[in-house]
Amino acid sequence: MSRRLIAVAKQIRGVLLLAALLAAGCSAQTPPATAVPSPEPTATALPTTAPSPTLAAMRSVPTRLPTATATPVRRQADVVRLPSATPSATPIPGIACTTTGGVNLREGPGTAFRAITTLPGGTKLSALKQTTRTEWLLVSTPEDSLGWLYAPLVQCNAEPETLPVASVAVQNATPTATVRPTATATAGAPPAASAPDIPTDSWRGEYFDNASLLGQPVLVRNDPDLNFNWILDSPGPGIPADNFSARWTRRFNFPTRGDYRFFANADDGIRVYVDGWLVIDAWHTVIPVDYTGAIANIEPGLHTVTVEYFESGGHAHVRVWGEETDLVNTNWLGEYYPNPYLQEPWLFTRENAEIDFDWGGGSPDSRLSSNNFSVRWTKKLFFDSGDYKFFAETQADDWVKVSIDGWTVIEEYRKDGGREEGFFSNLGGGFHTVEVEYQDHAKKARIKVWWERQ
Repeated sequence: MSRRLIAVAKQIRGVLLLAALLAAGCSAQTPPATAVPSPEPTATALPTTAPSPTLAAMRSVPTRLPTATATPVRRQADVVRLPSATPSATPIPGIACTTTGGVNLREGPGTAFRAITTLPGGTKLSALKQTTRTEWLLVSTPEDSLGWLYAPLVQCNAEPETLPVASVAVQNATPTATVRPTATATAGAPPAASAPDIPTDSWRGEYFDNASLLGQPVLVRNDPDLNFNWILDSPGPGIPADNFSARWTRRFNFPTRGDYRFFANADDGIRVYVDGWLVIDAWHTVIPVDYTGAIANIEPGLHTVTVEYFESGGHAHVRVWGEETDLVNTNWLGEYYPNPYLQEPWLFTRENAEIDFDWGGGSPDSRLSSNNFSVRWTKKLFFDSGDYKFFAETQADDWVKVSIDGWTVIEEYRKDGGREEGFFSNLGGGFHTVEVEYQDHAKKARIKVWWERQ
C-alpha cells in the first residue's frame, strides 16, 4: 500500500475515533525521564509489548515541562478533547501602584520564592491581595503577569490594607522555592471510588477547604467540564478563595488501543492520573503554565481519569484536555521562539524531516527576525544498543545543545562556528528522546545535527 493510502487510512481512523468518543460524552515542552545516573548512563526504552489486562505494562512517558502556551499542537482528525469551554472574563479589582525602584517579582510572598523577573522603578502595577500586616502584595503587571512584591518597595494610590488577605504562608528562609502541600495520595495511586460511582458524562468534583486534599470534601458536585477560571473567587459554598484543593474523577471510553497525550494548565498545582498511573505531576505553587504527559498502549474500553488540584493564593485556574497521539513521530517537532534564549512562549511550531538548515542572513520564517531567534526540536527515535557519536554544525556566534533522554551530549557556544562532537556510550536499545536546542545571536544562521553508531 502506498504512503498516501496509508496516510488517508490513518486520517479516516482518527475521524472515526473522534466521533466515537464524542458519542460517548467525551468532549473535551521537568526534563524528560532519564536513566539512573551512572558513569555510563543507559536510558530506559518505552515498552513495545502489549500491557496485561491489569494495565501493569503501561507506564507514564513524561515530556519536557512546562510550556507557557495555552494551545497545544495537534494532528488533524485525531483530537480526543476532554470537555472544554471558554470562561467568561471577569473584571479584576485592584489598587494602582508604582515601583519606587528595581524590585523582584516573586512566585510567592517571601524571599524563599523564585524571582520571576526584576521590575524597574516606575513600573505601573495593580495590587490585588495582601498578606497579613501588608508585608507582601499580589500584583498584576502591564504584561498581565502575576507575582508577589515586597510592599515597602511600591507606592499605591490607596491604602493596601483595604485589599483582601491571601491565605498563603510567607516564607523568608532560603532552602525551598515553593509551598508544596502535603499529598494524601502516593504517586500512581490516588484514592479511588468504585466504578459504578464514577460518572461517564461529567466529572465528579470533590472540593476541600485546605490545599492538601485532607479530610472529607466540603462540597461534592458533578462538573460538566474541567475548565475553570475562578480568578479571585471561591469555587463554591464552603470553599475559601485561597488555600483550597479539589479532586475530579471521570471514566472515558477509549474505543481502540493507542497512545494518548494529556495537557493541563493550572494555577497552582496539578496532577493527572489514568487508571492510577501518574501522567502529569506538577504539585507546586506557580503562575499559570501548560504541562503535558503521555501514556502508551492504553487498552480499549473504559478508563478512569483523575485530576488533583490545589490553589495557594491569588488567581485560581485549572484546565485539562487530551488527545490521541503517536509517541514515535517520524518528524522533528520544532518550537520556534522570537528571542535568542528559548524563552516561553514559542511563536509557532512546525514539523521538520531533519535538522539541516542554512538560513544564511535570513530567518526560518517571516514571523521571525533574521537575528536573535531560537528553536527547540524534539523527536523519539529507536536506537540499537551501542556507542554513538553526535555531531552539530553552527555558524559564528551561535549556540547549540544536544541531549538524549535528558543527558547532555553537546553544549557549546562558538565564537567562530564550526563542528562540535559529543559521545554517548552504552546506549540501551529501544526508543529514546533526542532534543536539540539552537540559539542564533547574530550574523548568519546555520544548524545541522546528526549522529553515527561507533
